Amino acid sequence: NYTSALKFLAEALELEPTMVNAYEKLAKAYYTQARFDKAGAIYRKELELKPDDPMIYYSLGVVYRMNEQFEDAVKMQTKALSLNPNLAQAYNELGLTYCKQKKLDEAITAHKTALELDPKLGTAHNYLGVVYLLKGMSAEAEEQFNQFKKYEAGKNMSPSHGAASSH
Repeated sequence: NYTSALKFLAEALELEPTMVNAYEKLAKAYYTQARFDKAGAIYRKELELKPDDPMIYYSLGVVYRMNEQFEDAVKMQTKALSLNPNLAQAYNELGLTYCKQKKLDEAITAHKTALELDPKLGTAHNYLGVVYLLKGMSAEAEEQFNQFKKYEAGKNMSPSHGAASSH
């Protein structure tokens, strides 16, 4: 029950406003309910406590993309990558954002970088395939979709963002 969980976490933060774990769980609960403005506000508060945590910037970037605040999303993923240049999922998310902005060449570069860092990142293969389709590159798209199937076969399909996983 998200309503009681949200209430419990909010009360916990009133009692102990530096409880980072509670911010993380509260933001994820809001994200799961598609309450992206609330999730974003909580991630921003969490950043005040942990300003050097790349996963918080990553998660905030996901929230911004979901809210179609693409420039802010790019800034957050870029900041996450400045703190951890090996964060494959941040490159993947950057590719998604560039695709939403119709910056297809930048999207391809970002997804390819994600795959250089983590060749088994199935979602990056899938999203790269989508970008290739948008560019009319059907053979390349088919290869990426096959790679996606290879790595994601049998996996429980969950969101590709950190907002639903732990920092």
